[in-house]
Amino acid sequence: MRWLLVLVVFLASLGAVSCGSSPHQNSSNAQIRVMTASPDLGNVDVQVNGQTIATNLGWRSVFPMPTTSYANAQAGSLHVQEFPTGVGSPALVDARFSTSPNNFYTILTAGEQSSGALATIMFSDDHIAPTPGQLRLRFVNAASTVGTIDVYFTAGPNDPVPVVPSLPAFSYKSVSSYILFSGSSTELCANPAGVIPSAMGRCLLSVQLQFLAHPRIV
Repeated sequence: MRWLLVLVVFLASLGAVSCGSSPHQNSSNAQIRVMTASPDLGNVDVQVNGQTIATNLGWRSVFPMPTTSYANAQAGSLHVQEFPTGVGSPALVDARFSTSPNNFYTILTAGEQSSGALATIMFSDDHIAPTPGQLRLRFVNAASTVGTIDVYFTAGPNDPVPVVPSLPAFSYKSVSSYILFSGSSTELCANPAGVIPSAMGRCLLSVQLQFLAHPRIV
């Protein structure tokens, strides 16, 4: 059961998608969106610089969207706190970041509180539109107990395993660059780093990603 939980956490944490044009942005502010990928943190209220930007946010609670909507935040020092829903203290997450004006950011809480591996990651979103018929995806390893992995992609589950993984030695808290995909589906294989799987379907995690013909801007 624990391995199943770890794999689901990793799968739920894969998508940070950017496609289409940018949302409206006030040039004096940064734009912040949040996601929780911790399976045991519980639902939280999220504050940025003392202002609540999300309430009752839980693991996969914004599915199928990977994150909340963007919220304005004063550019510069960013103080992110997450509290148990409806409780003002103590903070389960307390992290500080630095932001720039007219930029977009995703803040993701990953790992397990029970194991002491809880971490909050912030990364920039560029919102560069892909060409028609293509999709740009970014991947995050938010599974604190799965170890370092290699990630492979093919068009289908019966295709040969690529000689070189697309994301080699992808460790906990790693964030990939944007990867361009074409077509309606992609087979993803994640295996322990350095262990080449015998087939795409015989991995620690093997899943087919199905893409919508007209994805929303997220």
